[in-house]
Amino acid sequence: MGIHASKGRSSASKSRGTDGVFAEGSPVTEGQVQRDVGVSDGASPAETRVKRAVEKEAVGGERTAANTASPQTSPDELDDDEHRLPKTRKIFVQYVPDKPYAVTYFGARLHSRDCRHVIRDIAGSGLAEEVGLRNHDELLSINNIETDLTNTIQLAVLECLADIGTRIGLVIKRQEDQDEEKWLYAFHLDEKDGRPIVATISRHLLDSGSEDNSFIELLPVETAFDVTPTYQYRRSAQVELIEMRLDRFTEIGTTQATYVSTTQNVTLNYYQVVGGGNPPGNPIVISQPGSPRRPMCVEGVSAGALDVVAFPSWMRDPRRQIPQNNKFFFLTLHPTGSTRIKAANTNDDLYMTAESMNREWIASLGRTASGFRIVPQGGSA
Repeated sequence: MGIHASKGRSSASKSRGTDGVFAEGSPVTEGQVQRDVGVSDGASPAETRVKRAVEKEAVGGERTAANTASPQTSPDELDDDEHRLPKTRKIFVQYVPDKPYAVTYFGARLHSRDCRHVIRDIAGSGLAEEVGLRNHDELLSINNIETDLTNTIQLAVLECLADIGTRIGLVIKRQEDQDEEKWLYAFHLDEKDGRPIVATISRHLLDSGSEDNSFIELLPVETAFDVTPTYQYRRSAQVELIEMRLDRFTEIGTTQATYVSTTQNVTLNYYQVVGGGNPPGNPIVISQPGSPRRPMCVEGVSAGALDVVAFPSWMRDPRRQIPQNNKFFFLTLHPTGSTRIKAANTNDDLYMTAESMNREWIASLGRTASGFRIVPQGGSA
């Protein structure tokens, strides 16, 4: 167990809206991230204006849907509007290999309607144009040629693109004269002179006989797929999640996941794999107990204190397909009977560390895994 001293995150970090949508612009600072999630209480008027602008960009589409709904419209019905109403949002991606959670604007927008996702508004000097994408390319899959995105809402697609890492593979459908073509674009995002660049690109025209994993052998190592599973929500259960060595209970706060000595309940949201192979464990999301309108959940995005962020309502809809993102963890059972909790998008395990100032126990990611005991509370969340 190490002593936790900082967030362990780069100054070029990411800024989330309420449903995982990222604000426009170049990589943002840690201070901006803290203001966006409400960490800083003493924000200046200028900082408040920045935060409001970020929120407006992030949730503008949801407000449009809400304004067109009747007062009796339920949240689930608003989620259905995500399928029907055309929406266009900016795409953000990660790019710095040694700072894996910095994000930047991809230089394109994603236009979605009826769960079809089309790339538009490609900037003349942006990353999307450098990769070789064109306006009106339809996005079929992300890092997983075996599944498609036709039953995936736009917010889940954007969340996946921002979380997937610096090695990205996109399968797109393109209208070329009277013919439809299917292309694979695999590329590696890097940094040069402080700015994101596309370091390597592989482009392959796919035919009906190549829709298996054999094409991966043609790609350079730097651009090979890390196949991303796709999940569907199955059920939720309230449990006591206890670190076995010290009998401390997981508590989800407003900004961090911590451990306390008194009994606490959390909710484990269980998912099933619907495409993309066999992940190393049972996919779960760890959220606050019960089902409040805006629950919070743990996000494994850095080697340091784990963030707590909003848990989008669409991640609890069993009708949706959800590409793997940073909110997912894997549960695996040890021969000793303890449970290991591993972050889905990294090679790190969940463990416990002491914050250096006040000895508060904080949930973290690192090489020293902790064993957990899960005690069901006898009810669904």
